[in-house]
Amino acid sequence: MTDRRTRDPALIQSALCFYPEPADGDDPVYVTAGPKSIGVRNYAHHKVNVPIRDLRRLEAHFSLEQHSFVALPKVFNDAIVVDFEDQADINARYLPMAQEFLLDRVPGAKEVFVFGTMIREASHVKTANRQVNKIHVDQSAEGAYFRAQRHLHRTQFDAVISGQSRLRIINVWKPAHRRESSGPSACLC
Repeated sequence: MTDRRTRDPALIQSALCFYPEPADGDDPVYVTAGPKSIGVRNYAHHKVNVPIRDLRRLEAHFSLEQHSFVALPKVFNDAIVVDFEDQADINARYLPMAQEFLLDRVPGAKEVFVFGTMIREASHVKTANRQVNKIHVDQSAEGAYFRAQRHLHRTQFDAVISGQSRLRIINVWKPAHRRESSGPSACLC
């Protein structure tokens, strides 16, 4: 992202990458051979300058129900050190904290099921886990359906499909090593 300060110190103009419709009229497609492979797409990206507001000190104004995201400062115990290069340590230390956090902070949450972790790393080289600097949707409605079908017990899945239970896919994002300043997250809601 290109950072250009405006007159409002909490607002920056930044060039974000969007995609135009594929030239051949097809739906946009991004295909990978597997979770660690680099994908291929049938669309280009184009940059648009957009205003982005710094949410710090405004966190209380957002909710999952109304905005589909919340920004929460300092939600994890800094005394618990997690080695984010060791999946076993992530599973043993970080995921239980994330599960407890979601149960405590998401109204109506009865159970938290972790179905995957992704540690993003800053890189100019195309790798499967490099940071994503383009506007994207992490989970489509169709993708959420298939993920629920794949990971939930049949009775849980049936309860979601029938409307008896609610399914929410929630990303828990935090900088692994330091406060994020070089590539902060942006939510376009």
